[in-house]
Amino acid sequence: MKLSLGKFAPDRCDLRTMLDNVAIILRLVTINIDKNNNKRKMFIFLVPGIPLVFHLTVFVAAAGYIYIYVFSMFWFVFVRCRETGDFTAAAVVFSLGVNSETSATKFLFMVIYKYVFI
Repeated sequence: MKLSLGKFAPDRCDLRTMLDNVAIILRLVTINIDKNNNKRKMFIFLVPGIPLVFHLTVFVAAAGYIYIYVFSMFWFVFVRCRETGDFTAAAVVFSLGVNSETSATKFLFMVIYKYVFI
């Protein structure tokens, strides 16, 4: 398969080409917006038309994000700052962490709603 990056060039700006390019890039993060790309589903949680390697990559990235960001934030706030007594840093890190985790929680509920109610 020949990889052609020329179709992602700025001079190709008609609507159909731009939508095709966006669909290709979103498939890398397991979002399928193209209804014509509907290959057979392998498992219920996999998006049809997207290879398994992309699903595994997104899963590993999400697991790494949760481990590094969420668990580290809770450890820093509730363990490390108690030991050092730096409650200002704990308040700042906790407020930024809780604010950032709101979007991940909303995304999780959107995915659950999609597979349960639709």
